[in-house]
Amino acid sequence: MRKKQKISKVKRIGTCLVACIMIAAMTITSVPLFQTEVRAAGVSNPWDGSSREVPETDEDGTYLIHNGAQLAWFADQVNSGNGEINARLEDYIYLNKYNTSHKWVIIGDSQEHPYKGTFDGNGQKIVYMNVEINGNMPEKRYAGLFGVIDGGSVRNLTVLGKVMSNYASYTTDGANDQFYSGSGGVAGYLKNGSIVNCVNYTRTTMEGDALYRNAGGIAGISEGVISRCENYGKISTTVVIAQNHVGGIVGLVSGANAEVTTSVNHANVQGYYCVGGIAGAVKAGAEVHLSANYGDVKGNGIIGGVAGRVSTTGMYSNGTAKECAVYDVYNLGLVSGYGTTAGSEMGGIVGEAGYENWKQEALPPMPVIERAYSVPISSGVARNGGIIGYLLSGCYGTVYAISSSSYGPNVVGATNNRAVKILGEARKVTEAEMKGEVVLEKLGSAFTASNAYDTENKGYPKLAWQSLPSELLDRMDAAQLELSGWLTENNRKKYGKNYVQIESLVKTYKEKLSAVASEEELDQVMKEAREKLTAIKPGVGQDTDLADAIDNGIIALEEYHKRLVKENPDLTDDQKLQLENVLTAWKEKLETAESEDDVRLLVRDGKDALEDEIASFTADKKLEEVRANAVQVLTDYRASETYDVVWMHKIKLVRDGFISDLQKAQTVAELNKLLEQAKNEIDAIIDQIPETGAWDGVTKTEPKADENGVYQITSGDELAWFADQVNQGKGSLNAVLCNDISLGGKYWTPIGKSADKTFSGTFDGQGHVIRGLYQDVESDFTGLFGAVRGAGASVSHLTVSGNIKLGGRVTYVAGIAGYVAGKNSDAKAQITDCHSKVSITVTGIRTLDAGVAGVAGYSTNAKITNCSNEATVEIVSAGRGGLTYYAGGIVGVARTGCQIEACTNKGTVWSAHAAGGLIGGILTSDISCRSSYNAGDISGLYYAGGICGVMLNDTAEFNRCYTSGTVNAKDSGLALGALFGRITGSKEMILFALKRADNIGRTLVGSSGDFSACGKFVSEKELKSDDMLNSLNADGNQYIHDYLGFQNGYPILAWEMTLDDFQAGSISSLNSSVSEADYTAENWKQVQKILADAADRIHQAADMEAVDAIRTETQTALKAIETLAGAQERKLQEAKEEAINLLENYVDLESYRDEEKSEIQSLIANAKKYILLADTIAEVERHSSETRSKIDRIPDAWQYEHQLDMAAATQVDSYIMNIGEVIYTPYVKMSIQIARTAYDSLTERQKNMVTAYQILLDAEKQWEILEAENSYTDEDLALAAEVDKLIDAIGSVTEDSGEAIEKARYAYDSLPEKIKTIVSHPEVLIQAEQTYNQLKASKVVAAIAGIGEVTLEKKEQIFAVQAQYETLTEIQKKLVTDYNVLVQAIRRYQNLVVVQPVIQQIHELGGVESITLESGTAIMAAINMYNALTGEQQELVTNYDVLEMLIRVYDSKAAIDRVTRLIDSIGAVSSASGSQIQEAREAYDALTLDEQKQIRNLSVLEHAEAAYAALTQNGANARPGTGEGNQETLESLRNGGNTFGLSDLAQNGQNLTGEVAGTIEGVLPEEADDAQVQDQTQIPVEDTQLPDWLASQLDEGAAEDSTAVKATGRDGTYRILLSVLVIVFTTCGILTIGFAVALAEAAKKRKATQVHY
Repeated sequence: MRKKQKISKVKRIGTCLVACIMIAAMTITSVPLFQTEVRAAGVSNPWDGSSREVPETDEDGTYLIHNGAQLAWFADQVNSGNGEINARLEDYIYLNKYNTSHKWVIIGDSQEHPYKGTFDGNGQKIVYMNVEINGNMPEKRYAGLFGVIDGGSVRNLTVLGKVMSNYASYTTDGANDQFYSGSGGVAGYLKNGSIVNCVNYTRTTMEGDALYRNAGGIAGISEGVISRCENYGKISTTVVIAQNHVGGIVGLVSGANAEVTTSVNHANVQGYYCVGGIAGAVKAGAEVHLSANYGDVKGNGIIGGVAGRVSTTGMYSNGTAKECAVYDVYNLGLVSGYGTTAGSEMGGIVGEAGYENWKQEALPPMPVIERAYSVPISSGVARNGGIIGYLLSGCYGTVYAISSSSYGPNVVGATNNRAVKILGEARKVTEAEMKGEVVLEKLGSAFTASNAYDTENKGYPKLAWQSLPSELLDRMDAAQLELSGWLTENNRKKYGKNYVQIESLVKTYKEKLSAVASEEELDQVMKEAREKLTAIKPGVGQDTDLADAIDNGIIALEEYHKRLVKENPDLTDDQKLQLENVLTAWKEKLETAESEDDVRLLVRDGKDALEDEIASFTADKKLEEVRANAVQVLTDYRASETYDVVWMHKIKLVRDGFISDLQKAQTVAELNKLLEQAKNEIDAIIDQIPETGAWDGVTKTEPKADENGVYQITSGDELAWFADQVNQGKGSLNAVLCNDISLGGKYWTPIGKSADKTFSGTFDGQGHVIRGLYQDVESDFTGLFGAVRGAGASVSHLTVSGNIKLGGRVTYVAGIAGYVAGKNSDAKAQITDCHSKVSITVTGIRTLDAGVAGVAGYSTNAKITNCSNEATVEIVSAGRGGLTYYAGGIVGVARTGCQIEACTNKGTVWSAHAAGGLIGGILTSDISCRSSYNAGDISGLYYAGGICGVMLNDTAEFNRCYTSGTVNAKDSGLALGALFGRITGSKEMILFALKRADNIGRTLVGSSGDFSACGKFVSEKELKSDDMLNSLNADGNQYIHDYLGFQNGYPILAWEMTLDDFQAGSISSLNSSVSEADYTAENWKQVQKILADAADRIHQAADMEAVDAIRTETQTALKAIETLAGAQERKLQEAKEEAINLLENYVDLESYRDEEKSEIQSLIANAKKYILLADTIAEVERHSSETRSKIDRIPDAWQYEHQLDMAAATQVDSYIMNIGEVIYTPYVKMSIQIARTAYDSLTERQKNMVTAYQILLDAEKQWEILEAENSYTDEDLALAAEVDKLIDAIGSVTEDSGEAIEKARYAYDSLPEKIKTIVSHPEVLIQAEQTYNQLKASKVVAAIAGIGEVTLEKKEQIFAVQAQYETLTEIQKKLVTDYNVLVQAIRRYQNLVVVQPVIQQIHELGGVESITLESGTAIMAAINMYNALTGEQQELVTNYDVLEMLIRVYDSKAAIDRVTRLIDSIGAVSSASGSQIQEAREAYDALTLDEQKQIRNLSVLEHAEAAYAALTQNGANARPGTGEGNQETLESLRNGGNTFGLSDLAQNGQNLTGEVAGTIEGVLPEEADDAQVQDQTQIPVEDTQLPDWLASQLDEGAAEDSTAVKATGRDGTYRILLSVLVIVFTTCGILTIGFAVALAEAAKKRKATQVHY
């Protein structure tokens, strides 16, 4: 019986233990003891608006947040000052149910308590957020999930809910503070830090009067970085006054380091003033780029599709100005206005740009709006522009406004004409044009064509990053954050004056990141960035204004150098090296600057030098090409003509002399001038030969006439007769030129010399040349022809050369005809195939609107075709002030009906007023210039353009033209443009300008009346391409390839080349366009057949047009034959389409919950991007397969609910199975109650899945039996009731509940086991204990989190937290999950204390300037102190890099001192001085160049070497290094024998060991031994001594060794030396082995010293 009772007792004890274990397990797990609700779908675990729960942490101390209560606890911690804590969401967070409205507490609710840590949304969502700021809570002025972020980072997060910005600030102190209040879905105020990859669905509403509303979908105000964010939340206001700064992404973005990049707004935005699709306002140097707006934007005034207002200039830390910029953006939303001034200052991209008030007008900001396009805007009240509504000051270019049939304002609505620059093409386009390839190409590499899957873009271009996969974008975001992480206040302090280098590098590499298209490119960019950033050293010593100025100057030159290299991609490696050498030279000059003024001048001159070097590269390349061409032209010039030997000899002398001069010419202009002079001199000689028929300036001979009365002119005197007849009033005469003639350089009276004596007939030069034209008498009409007027008037097929030099009353001047006028637009005068080589110089213009040109000075109702000018055209100065006059390569002044086609100017055009490459000035309408180009250099002191100087009528048409010459390369001007100087407006025109290295900063258009501009800058490579030729020949075939290099490979006009040359060039071009390696054998045969057939046809072609047609047909036929790459591309494209189609139809999305549906859509969208970027079919299949596998693992709605149901049922089964054997104990009763409660909370479907329900029923039945068998006395019931009272007395658990819980526990534990079973709710006691323990632990957790960054000032706080932790029970201590953070904080504090003396010791060493030869002791002390630290402590020595630098400086000074002493110790040279001289020379040669420059007695060494050389040549007996006279004394060693370098102790940043002192003691005595065996009488003693700490060691060793040496004879000396060497080498070997072992052991104990930047 007793045995059975014992067994029963053991069973009961065992059962109790099992129950205790079960309870403990349930406590540890996150499953609630009493599950009141198991949800299968919908809102999960919503926040109740008040509860708080401490989240767990990971090994890094990051809080893992699973629900709203934990997020609210996190917010409380930040708002109490613990802003540096980090968190990561682990689940969807519901801050409300659909029918509740708990107000969110806001994380970082003020600027006093901002968030500074890292918050990773982990791809999760925060749902049903409800945030409000209003006047009732004046301390909370920033609304959002976060209030203020200052240095923190928020990423990978989606927010849903509503934000109510109801803070009325008109009556507050901050009424005029634009940063006073703000609201956004993610943050109210991003003061510093970043928001990355976040999506907002919250709706923002506004009430209350506030001047600066600052509302945005992502953030209200941003002075940090917002990257890859999207907004879907509508933003609106009901207030009809003020409300500045409302944007789809951010309300206000401000600051030189602030930017919004790679972000998109999809929602409608409605504000009042300063309203934008991306940003309401962009100020203080901030940027918005690589972003797009799809939502409608509505406001009262200052409204933009991307930004409302773009204004003020910002400042970098070094004082460098930073302008605001909006670039690489587009708007596809409708921009419209409402209210009293509905739509004033409204633009498709920017509403208003430039200065904000009159105070800024004197030095206005120059914001940049570039590479952007927008769909049409709605009509507004005033100042509406397709791109910019109101431009007060700033720059714009490469912008396109899509016009609609109903409303199409100018690109810029209005301007104040204050410092406006047009950087590139700016015009209105049609919808079709905007979707075409031409505009896409002009927008640049940041844009790409949209595809069929980009439904939001509707065929319009998109940004290239929108096609990149999310994984690559994630990495790019991380890279951006890494770069931004260098821009901190700590780094500003640490790097001092070098911080500006960090700012510059970060900006440069952020720009490079935006162009990355692959992970390989990303890795390369970041590798380069890290190398350059880590190479920057922290500042040493005190910054000075001059030092700062020098550093800033160097940075300015480096930035300018980078810009030049970037703008000139065709530079060779040698040229880049030369440019780098120029930069280095000017940087060295800057280092020697003695004042800030010197710095400014050197920076200016350095930039000029860099520009000159770039210009010289271009000039050198062009120079040699032009030189070779000029020599060949001069060699061939009139070489086939034969004359008398005397004249031939004169011609040869002139030709040879000029060829010699051409070889020496330094510039292209000089070459052209020399070539022109040579031709003229040869012409002049030939003109003097009597038999050549040169005109004598007097004779006039009537020529013969044919049967039609057309005069056949064969000489100069006949042409003079013809001119005389015309000038007598017979203007309708006709003539032909039958051969080349010379006018002999005699004064020529123009044919048609006055307005009433004009030429109205025809003159056909038949391809001949008239040389020797000369005019120097002022006239209204000057040229070969003066005035050509009439419907039938025509001059054709003629070349004229000579000189015109005029002054005074001159109106129209040209080499061919000064004045050309037809009858009307249907009966035009014609100048055809005429070419001027007449150099024209005009001074003292006295006539308004005068015109000077190569072909026609004035042209109206005239057609000028196939003409050219190759000579200089100059208007040097005006005779009267206020006159306007125009110089042009082809036409000076163009009026109604002037038509220019297929003409070219290659001459220099210069004017004191206006100059144009083709036309000087257009003064009226109905003027056209087509298929013409300029290659000459153009300059105008007021207006100048490569195509036209001034265009006063916007109906003029320029099309299919280009310019490759410079504009005002050396002269300043009022309005200068690569294409146009000044225009009143423009329309669509195909125009191109070569982007020249020697014309940097030139804009396309100098000034535009309606702010539009057309054309495009192109590179040299682009200008030579087939695409360019096709663009220029869009409506004809005027241009051809420059096969012979006439125009540097740029397109030339068809008439400039012979048919034979063109045929040969076309055939060669076709043959080189294909390669056998690109085709299969069968297809290559077809290619060869096509080429052979094309060659035959081209040879038979009758003209160039036929050749071009054949060439085009052949290229089309070649393209039709599939290449190997083409076949692969076709198969790849088919595979892509198939894979995308498979994914899009892989599952039925309607069968999934919203969460899983969103995940699948994201997977498919990302896979499509990867597939579209794939280069191989295998890659396509891999992405498709991987995505389908991921989708397969996602449960549909039924599977998801089934899994939840099964999990709930399984949990109940586990509770039931934990009941175990039913015996009469409290633990069994509690287990049954837990299982029953859990089962009853299930749904009917879940209950059906419980497999152990019968066990629960049986247990309950058995328990009833046991209760019936056990009877209780009244005393038992009273005891149980008393315990129940104590448990009930606990109530809501707080930190003060400890005593009540302890009483209840004591009372309960005092009960017998039998009575415990009738206690009503023992589980409440257990739950209270758990809650109380959690509260106590949470308080410590919060205190640990509040420590933040460990500093010496936090000693009391750290140890107070430790004391608080020690007061906890063991159970409570286990709940402090971040105790390791406290341990690390204590250890770090202790290490900080230890390293402070080391930091102070290094600091006391001073700067570089403080180091002398006496600094060795102090430096050694610092080294020893540093070596005594552990590796962990060494990392905290913030100025270790300073110690390294000072060591190097000391070593350098010691080395210089040693060499100086060695040289001084040479003394009088004898035959025994060889070793001393050699040692001094070797020591000197071992110095660096800078150190060598500091040796002041080098001449002593050189004289000694010369004297010694003389001695040895005279047969001196003593050999170097062996005589007694070559012995050093101890004193000489003191004066020059210091070979010890401290850098040997700290080389390469490795650990400095404690054996350093031994090294000094071991090395220096050996030197003393060597010194004693040398003669002490030959070396003079110097006064300068070594440092005491080194000299004392030398003295000790020297004294002992000196005695030993004297006591030993010559033979004994050798034996002793040999023995000593053996001992020394043996000792060194042992020491080396021991040292290596010690290092290995030390490496195990501590890390290698590293310097962290």
